[in-house]
Amino acid sequence: MSRPLPPLMESAKAVQGAGPPRGFGPPVGAVLAGVRQVRPPAVVLGAAALLAVAPVALLALAVLLAGQLLGSDLWGVVRVVGLVPVVGVPVLLAALAWRGLKRVVHTGSYADGFFLARLGVVGLLVYTAALVAMLLGDDRPAPWTAVLPYVVVAYLWLPWVLLRLPAARAWPQRVALRHGTAVADELEAQLLCAARQHPGGQVLRCPTTPPLVRHVLQPVADASGEGWQLSWRCPTCGQPVPTLARLAPAGGGPASAGPTGCS
Repeated sequence: MSRPLPPLMESAKAVQGAGPPRGFGPPVGAVLAGVRQVRPPAVVLGAAALLAVAPVALLALAVLLAGQLLGSDLWGVVRVVGLVPVVGVPVLLAALAWRGLKRVVHTGSYADGFFLARLGVVGLLVYTAALVAMLLGDDRPAPWTAVLPYVVVAYLWLPWVLLRLPAARAWPQRVALRHGTAVADELEAQLLCAARQHPGGQVLRCPTTPPLVRHVLQPVADASGEGWQLSWRCPTCGQPVPTLARLAPAGGGPASAGPTGCS
C-alpha cells in the first residue's frame, strides 16, 4: 500500500485541482493599453472590481499575520521561519488571483479569474465536514461566525453572475486575437504557427507534427487589431488545431505584449 502524502503535498493537490492560471499573465502596461484601445464592457469592469477585492484582502491578511507573528513571544528563529508559510501563502494566492484578473479584462479568459472561487469550494467541503462533525459531538449550537466561510465563497463567485450577461459574453470574441502570438507579417505567422505541435495533453498519443503541414491561413480582425487564423488538421490524430497570430503594432510597445505561444 502506498504511503500517505504529507499535508503540504495534499494541499498542493487541492490547489492544482482548483486550476490556477498557468503561464504568465499580460503585463499591467499591456492591460492598460488594451483598455485604452478597446474599452471593456461595464459589466466586465464591474466583475474585475469585485475580483480585485480578494487579492487586496489577501495582501492585507499577510501584513496582519506578519505583524502578529513578529510581535509574538516565540523565538526569533521560529518567527523568521514562520514568515515563509504565514506570509508566503497569502501572497502567492494574491499573485495568482491578480494574474487571473488581468486575463479577465485583457483577453476575456473568465475561468482564470475564478481560481480562488474554485479553491474556496474545495476548502468549503473540508470545512463543512469538520463543522458537521463538531455539531454532532457537541450539543451547543454553532456560533453565527460559522457561516462566514460560506459568505466569502459566495462573494468569490458573485462576479460570475455579471460575466454571464450578454455584453460580457461577447467580450472574449471582440478581443480574440489577443490570445495569439504577435508577429511582424504573414510569413512569420506561417513559420511560427504552422510548425507548432498538437497542444494540450496529446503529447503521448500525438507525439509529432511535421512542420508546415497543409493549412489554410485566413486574415481575421477584431476590435483589438488584425491578424491571421491558421486552421489545419493534425496529420497524426486528425484533430483540428486552430491557431491565432496577431499583427504586432509598428515599433512594438506595451500593446504588443501578451500571452506567449500560439493559441
